[in-house]
Amino acid sequence: MIVIPVRGDKIKTSDSSDLRIVTSYTSLKDQPAVYLEKSSSTDAYVYFSDIVEINGVRVEYETGSKAFSSLGPLKRKFNLPQPKDTIKIKLIDTAFKQEVEEIEVEGLKLHNKTVGATRGLLVTSKEANYSLSEIIDISRKDGFEKFDRDRFCAYYIDYLPMNAKIKG
Repeated sequence: MIVIPVRGDKIKTSDSSDLRIVTSYTSLKDQPAVYLEKSSSTDAYVYFSDIVEINGVRVEYETGSKAFSSLGPLKRKFNLPQPKDTIKIKLIDTAFKQEVEEIEVEGLKLHNKTVGATRGLLVTSKEANYSLSEIIDISRKDGFEKFDRDRFCAYYIDYLPMNAKIKG
């Protein structure tokens, strides 16, 4: 399962056994990083490449996608689209109709300062890349999850493009 750290997650790093709480993602560092709750003895942020555990579940950092592979079940309010899932995207030129396009997910790719901080986390397919804010529905290959676009976008707010339209 592909995951990313979100606000409120408890993380462990490779150089510490202490649990730290995530406050937000930042795309303004040289590598993907998250800010952490204040602690007098440690840094205010940690790079993704240093994270080894999220909420008690071991994770592996994937350098290509800049996201994590979960090595066990990681509970989330909303799961990210996973490879082989199908996402529905509203067609841009048909705002007056409810026409949508169904796209099979190939993976995810996170953008940061070095490649364009304004783009956020993208869902990749054979044809193109789509931001999380463009998704209007997700059909899971495995399992079922009721999708609520506004709550999904609010949950992953740090990973949306800077100009994202969140409501409807």
